[in-house]
Order: sequence, then C-alpha cells, then structure tokens
Amino acid sequence: MLSALTKPLESLTSDDLDELVQRRWPESENVEYKGELHRERTNQPDAWYAGGNVSIQAKNKIFKEIVAFANTSGGRLFLGIAETQSRPPCAASIQPVPRCGELAERLEQSIASSVDPPLTFFRVLGVETQGNAGVVVADVSRSYNGPHRSPDLQCYVRKGTNSVPVSMREVHDIVMRLSRRQDEIQRRLADRREEFRNWMGTKLPVQNLYAGFRVTALPVGAPLHVEKVFNNRDVSRGFNDARGTWRLNATRAVTNSLPSCVPLSERPVLRGTAWTSPSNYHDRKGEKVILRDGLIDLWFKWPWDELTQSPILHFDWVIAASANVIASADAFRTTAQAPGCEYGLELEILATNGPADVPAQIVTTRQGLTGPLDSPLETDARLGPYSVGDKDLVMNLIVRDLIEGSGVAADQWPKLEIDWSASWG
Repeated sequence: MLSALTKPLESLTSDDLDELVQRRWPESENVEYKGELHRERTNQPDAWYAGGNVSIQAKNKIFKEIVAFANTSGGRLFLGIAETQSRPPCAASIQPVPRCGELAERLEQSIASSVDPPLTFFRVLGVETQGNAGVVVADVSRSYNGPHRSPDLQCYVRKGTNSVPVSMREVHDIVMRLSRRQDEIQRRLADRREEFRNWMGTKLPVQNLYAGFRVTALPVGAPLHVEKVFNNRDVSRGFNDARGTWRLNATRAVTNSLPSCVPLSERPVLRGTAWTSPSNYHDRKGEKVILRDGLIDLWFKWPWDELTQSPILHFDWVIAASANVIASADAFRTTAQAPGCEYGLELEILATNGPADVPAQIVTTRQGLTGPLDSPLETDARLGPYSVGDKDLVMNLIVRDLIEGSGVAADQWPKLEIDWSASWG
C-alpha cells in the first residue's frame, strides 16, 4: 500500500503524492481523485481559482464523496490530482489547487457544519507542491454515527469507484449494521469494566485497600486487524515515561517528565500480547493488553497510602498512561493501514475498600500545586468516551475532566502538549 493512503495526513509530503501518479494508482471504494473543483455549466473554473470563495456547487460535490466514504468503509479524497479516462480511473497528474491550506481549512469547517448527522472522525489538509498551491486531501473514517446525508439531503455510499444515492431499504440496512456495531462496542467496554473490577479485587469479602485506574481504547469505526502483535514493535510496546509541556501562555511554558507508574515486560496471550509488571514492585501492579483486533487496555493499582490511610493516585501517572494508550492506538491503526480509523477511549478510576467503592484523591505538582486537588474524586469514575483524533486535544479533555472532577476550575489550568515520540519510545 502506498504512503499517500496509509500515512497520517500531517505526515504526507509532495513525494507521497507523486508516487500515486508514478504508480498510476487506481480509484477504488476507498480512493477518489478530483483534478479540480467542480465547474459550472458555463465551464468556467470555480471562483476559488481567481481568488474568490469556493462555490456551494463545488462544495456539494466534495460533500457527496465525503458522505459516501463515511457511510461505506472510509477513504481518502485527493483534490488536485487529475485522473485517466480508463476504467477504473487512475492517478494521471498533479494539478495544484491554489491556496490549498486555506481551502482545506474552509472545507473542513464546512463539512463539520453541513453533514447530517455530524461526522465523528475526519480530517482535511493541504499538501503544498508549488508555493502555497497543492493537493487537498480529505481522510474519512467509516462512521458509527450514520447514516449521513449530504446538504442535498441524499444519503450516498461508495459502489466501486462511484458515490451513489441509496434507497430507503439500503438506509435501513446501514442503520441496522451500525446498531449492531455499537452494541458490540458497548459489550466490549462492559467486559473490560467487569474484568478490571475483578482485577482490583472488588468482589473479595475481605478488606482490600487499593486505588487504581483503567485506560481502554478500541476501534469504533471500521474493524481493524494486525496478524502479529506479540513482539511486534510496530504495535506492541510497554509503558515508558512521557514528556509533557505545560503552556501557561505564549511566553511561559514548563516541560516535565510524566513518569510511568510501573515497569512492564511482555508475554504472549490468546489473540494478542500482554505487558505485565514484576511480581513485587513496591506493591504496585500493572498490565497492558493489546489484541489483534486493536483493543488496547492499560490497568494499574497500588495500596492505599500508608501515612494518610487513604486511596491516592498521582495525576502524572494517569496522564502518562493515557498518553501511552493513545500513542499505541495511533501506531496500531497506522500498522493496520487505516490511519483514519476512529478510536474511542474510556478512562476509569476506582478505589476500593473490599466490596465498597470510596473516593480517590488525585495528587499533583502542576502549576505550583503540591499535594491533593481540592476534593476527592468520587469513584467509580468513568471519563469519556473520547474520540481519539487530535491527540493533544484528547489529552487536554482528559486533563480537564480529571481536575474538574477534583474540584479545580479547568480554565485556570495550563494547556498540555505531549512529546508523542517520547510517549511511544
């Protein structure tokens, strides 16, 4: 598979697009080329080419393809790559679209506000090839929130290389398929919650003083699969320290190490791999599971604090674990050649005294604070689900929910920027 079809959008280069043309890569259910914005009946170029605004008609042609991808199996649209007249059409040449970055931003905003119901996971980016001109690339995941309609009120799907409207019967079939998929996702999450509670020891009849958390990520768009997971460093790595920059404003920022809470070593398990902690590591226990279908789960627990006799979790541990799982999910979908596949993430915090749940205290050293936040976090606390798209955006949503759940105003907290290369290590 070519890089232009598998790399994350922000990593695409003009060389990746040139390869599509050199290899004469064909259109398919998941690939669409458009040499230029749609022309009116007068056969005049769209006003965008003369410095004006992109026309509604040109936008609607783009929306049609985006909706069809979302309702079928996802895909990528390349605006600025002309196609051959063969069947199927193939990439013929690059025809740079002026101000491609600005056009991509406008199209992304229009898609977000014009498609009904809103798409859950998509990106539009301009890849410059000549000055500020280049190719606009739209990446769309198979959606679980459809079926979606274009502004012309039609529901489209991909059939071969074409985007076509569907009948009411086909719309009903899409609804049923998506309903089954959502039921499956909810079952998987419910299973992970139950297994985590068993692992924490909540069903033990004796006193069992632990505080812990679970970070679970799983594909919610198209199903994923990687055949080899154990000892495959493309998708399977343990839990290392992360690095994060807390940005107070444009001129003030502090970079810190976000420590992993426990070292892990790998062993194979049924349908995947598991990273587990040493049998006795300061009484801390951790486990990370990665399955061939893309599920990623990281668990951690440790005994109540001896001095305060209360359940305490360190803020940095939770943040580092979340970053690690997000980085793992990103690596998995890239390895599965589906970088646009949407992942959902759920974070659960649990503190237990035998069968009873008790509030957990989140302790932090951020922004000059050393010690607990304002109030204990009631458990069982489930944060999310979050859609794993913009990774830093998701991390800041997690930060917001953690500190607000602990009684601190989120608008007074600095923005977090993760060094993702350090998180994946």
